[in-house]
Amino acid sequence: MAASPDGGYYVLEGDGTVKAYGGARSFGHPRFGWDIARDLAVMPDGDGYVVLDGWGGVHRFGSARTDLPDGKTLYWRGWDIARSVAIAPDGGGYAVLDGWGGVHTAGSVRAGGLPYWRGWDIARAVSISPSGGVYTLDGGGGVHAATGSPSVRALRSPYWRGRDRARDVVVLAGGRGVAVLDAYGTVHVRGEAPEVSGPGIRDSEPHWRGLAVADGSYVIVRR
Repeated sequence: MAASPDGGYYVLEGDGTVKAYGGARSFGHPRFGWDIARDLAVMPDGDGYVVLDGWGGVHRFGSARTDLPDGKTLYWRGWDIARSVAIAPDGGGYAVLDGWGGVHTAGSVRAGGLPYWRGWDIARAVSISPSGGVYTLDGGGGVHAATGSPSVRALRSPYWRGRDRARDVVVLAGGRGVAVLDAYGTVHVRGEAPEVSGPGIRDSEPHWRGLAVADGSYVIVRR
């Protein structure tokens, strides 16, 4: 899922369907016909978005068709290994995360120095902060900053050693705050990240997977 800068948010279904809520505008979606859609990222102008499939395909809609750079990231035909996509705040580039932790970039995004777990599908999300910092989240809850991005290590985000529990992450500008969603629906906030309002969610099953900040509130989605 992803928030729109114009208000509202989007939810991506496994077959590629994009549903818009809270006033967010729809720009179309792919029609895969099977469960292969993995992530969604919105253009900073609010006039488009991209959908990532599990093979690494980046499908563009609205302003993403014309404004994102022509460069392409890796594509793994027949291998469901792509996990997450994020667009730079200048709209001039994007990053795709694979399950082993590889970050594949196009355009203005640079993302060196991040951990890589060859043969281990444990990377869960890539996030680009409003100030352009690039971060990845592993299943244990570790939030890792790319070279040149402000470190968030001092914020001591939640960590579940040996467990694949973390699912998504939002990082504030300058790395001043972090929000991590776990698979059971709890949003863990650190630093200057907004507090969670209302009753928290603690599901008995690990179905939760998407986190966004929309209109000043956290929105989470389950699969």
